Amino acid sequence: MEQLVMFEEIPKEEWYSKTVTELKKYPAMKLAVDAADLQDDQEHLEKKRKKVKLIELALSPLTPEERQIIELSYFTRHKQKDVYIQRQVGMAHSCFYDTKDEVMRHIATVLNIL
Repeated sequence: MEQLVMFEEIPKEEWYSKTVTELKKYPAMKLAVDAADLQDDQEHLEKKRKKVKLIELALSPLTPEERQIIELSYFTRHKQKDVYIQRQVGMAHSCFYDTKDEVMRHIATVLNIL
């Protein structure tokens, strides 16, 4: 019951927006971490490395459908509209949004946004 109270302390728009921002930065951060030997600023790189590990940790328990929703929503060069992603994963409208919200809440929790 305590956990539900925690979620209500931060408005959904706020934590959801912060989570989206972190997910959108992930592909570039991952590239920076992978190119670590070319980087001079090790302190800045270490922050990126930690964020990449947190996001990868958050993604690891997701089902293939859940992961596909996140990847298509935030990790592609051109963001696809939810309606197209919904069709690709073969989910009904309400199921898609319930799943996406649940996954975003999970990721926000792992990233200490919630």
